[in-house]
Amino acid sequence: MAGKNTAVLPEKNRIPCCFAPGRVRRPGQLCCMRTITRLDRHIILAPRYRQSLILPRWREDLYRMMTYGLQARRQKLYIINGMPDHLHLLIDLHPEVAEDDLIADLKEMSANWINRTQLPEVPFEWKEGYGLFSVCRAGVPRTQAYIRNQEALHRHESFGTEFRRILRQAGLAYPPDASFHIPENAEPLQKQNASRGGGIPE
Repeated sequence: MAGKNTAVLPEKNRIPCCFAPGRVRRPGQLCCMRTITRLDRHIILAPRYRQSLILPRWREDLYRMMTYGLQARRQKLYIINGMPDHLHLLIDLHPEVAEDDLIADLKEMSANWINRTQLPEVPFEWKEGYGLFSVCRAGVPRTQAYIRNQEALHRHESFGTEFRRILRQAGLAYPPDASFHIPENAEPLQKQNASRGGGIPE
């Protein structure tokens, strides 16, 4: 004789579970829900002392290396792009990875790669802090386009101006003691380089 917990539900009382295809639930019974998240994040990194050290000749290799590193940590990368003095990433954060730990790992991994493979004249280091902003689902395509168009944007706007604008749009004030300090009066890179008589430094 079947136990009371093994009775088969009549067909009319079987309700498909929303989150587990092939399973059924009783009327009034909650779905057997599993963890589902979407945590889109806009990350901004910059070299220490705001140096223009992310050089055009190897930055695509850097982007690929950082992409592999994020994938190995179960992160979904939408886009990565930037300028010699800063970098933007848009990711869907995996819920089992702490944001601060992920960014610390990404900084360490990428700085080690740059110093080992590119042998810069000045040892490469990232700024201690970083920018991290939530992005709503509807804002993902707009943020992707924004990151993709960094070169055009920075013909007329410095990184300092850009970062403060992003803070204002997020409803945040720039903390005077921030470890991620960006000079407000810095000129756009193109103007800086023009005053030195050259293009973006190779």
